[in-house]
Amino acid sequence: MAALLRAMQENDIDRALTCSLKGVLYDFTEGNEETLATCAGDRRLVPVGTIDPRRALGCEEQVVRLAGRGCRAFRFFPNEQGWPFDFLPFLRVVARIEEADGVVFVPCKASGAATELLRLLGGRALAVVLCEVGYWNFAEVLACGREAPRFHLETHLLDTPEALEMAAEVYGEGRLLLGSNAPETTPGPAIAMVRASRLSEPGKAGVLGGNVARLLGMQNAAD
Repeated sequence: MAALLRAMQENDIDRALTCSLKGVLYDFTEGNEETLATCAGDRRLVPVGTIDPRRALGCEEQVVRLAGRGCRAFRFFPNEQGWPFDFLPFLRVVARIEEADGVVFVPCKASGAATELLRLLGGRALAVVLCEVGYWNFAEVLACGREAPRFHLETHLLDTPEALEMAAEVYGEGRLLLGSNAPETTPGPAIAMVRASRLSEPGKAGVLGGNVARLLGMQNAAD
């Protein structure tokens, strides 16, 4: 946590979506409690719930409990945990998140992942944020963005301002969200790419915080 807060301070970041690695790699119930307790003690941190759908008991109930405690963002880690998107326990958890008006954050690094997510989630009435997108599957993700108006794109692995501008042409400036993978990687380059782009000034402000604040029902990125 100290490393994350240090990265935020060094890059003038007001708030950061935050989850516990304990929830990813060990026990999501304990990890989510750790996340909520940490975020309650520091208003710079916004809680993100994690759920491992391989555990049959308590997954859907955990969504309800987290939503009742003000958590609206839910991040999934299928690569680390070893399960596919076309996995009924995952889809049942997503249905609960949809009922709770939550936002789903999913990795979309592999070719074909965005297409599969479009098939499975594209028709649902919830926001889905495609994370870890890069040049290797950029064309696929753009094509899926045209088909699914509730898909959003996380931008930290886009490698040029021109790529960000191309994404904005398809998704619109309001569906692009800054990510950083901090503290594992520094957020500085991802922020600099947004600022160097030819997006409008309101569009840049949206990518740098306003868009995710709107999705999560926060008044603005500083609240």
